[in-house]
Amino acid sequence: MDNKKEYKTELEKREILRLNNEESNKLTKECLSMALIYLMNEMDFNKITITDIVKRAGVSRTAFYRNYSVKEDILKEIGHEVTNELCRILENPEHKNDLYSMFLELE
Repeated sequence: MDNKKEYKTELEKREILRLNNEESNKLTKECLSMALIYLMNEMDFNKITITDIVKRAGVSRTAFYRNYSVKEDILKEIGHEVTNELCRILENPEHKNDLYSMFLELE
């Protein structure tokens, strides 16, 4: 039996922390996006406040402002993601002669 303890270097520890922070940040942004989408189904966009969004997302105002300046930034990001995904699908050579598969992938 090997009694040698495994230690992580400080760099390895920080890399793990960085990945955890990136994952946490991604989850926060997803929650904020979903919260805004749900709220837009319930009320006029202009009446939605940052407080409404963070309460619905279950995150703090600090988390919101760490990622966005205004609620419109969330919509811009969603728009960019949708556009990028659509471009990726349209550029796929498999779909050039098969519109049916392209529409299936759009779902």
